[in-house]
Amino acid sequence: MYQIQWEPDVLKRFTEAFDQLNKTDQRRVMDSLDDTDRLLATKPMEMGESRNTPTNRTLIHLPVLLTISVDLRLQTVRIVDAKVL
Repeated sequence: MYQIQWEPDVLKRFTEAFDQLNKTDQRRVMDSLDDTDRLLATKPMEMGESRNTPTNRTLIHLPVLLTISVDLRLQTVRIVDAKVL
């Protein structure tokens, strides 16, 4: 199992954007993040598309776009950017 870590400034910006959404859109975002977290915890290298290196990846699971960095040795997934689309 991979541990998922958010960069603090990314989490802050994402939370601010999330707070501006209506309740229906917030539910859609939370559902997307739940699905994404489950998949990233088990098979992050199969998610999204690689960017620059195989361990830097971008994935879209509407309405969320995530940029991640995977550390295979430490089994961590670091969320380095996140946006609500």
